[in-house]
Amino acid sequence: MRAKLSLIDLVNALEATSRHIHWHVDLVTGDVLHPGAVPVAAAPARYPSLPRVGELPEAQMRRDFCERVRDADQRAGLVVLIDADVPRARFESALAKAGFLDEWVCYRRSRLAGLALAWAAAQDVTCRDVGRPTFATL
Repeated sequence: MRAKLSLIDLVNALEATSRHIHWHVDLVTGDVLHPGAVPVAAAPARYPSLPRVGELPEAQMRRDFCERVRDADQRAGLVVLIDADVPRARFESALAKAGFLDEWVCYRRSRLAGLALAWAAAQDVTCRDVGRPTFATL
């Protein structure tokens, strides 16, 4: 029997994904597991991997977010960072300086929630706590 997965846990894992860290989900218990804690070799179908960094549409999420920034100069400055493919921390630092960090975090979590729900559906499992974060207009 497959467990209902926690959408919040899936989104938190996707947020914590890096080039060196990716997560697996135990479809029987619903636990989100760090790779070192996963006996994947024993039952690979039970422990599918969440999307990895290169599989997440990070640049597209950044571009979509920037389209919502009303000030053309601020938007242009952020687009330069996207085009330069800067690390997320540098992009978020620029957002904080412009006063958009809180909105970005809500927006990104909302997008990651959509990705997590699509991933869960592809695994033929459902999620609990589906109240998705909202995004404020800039």
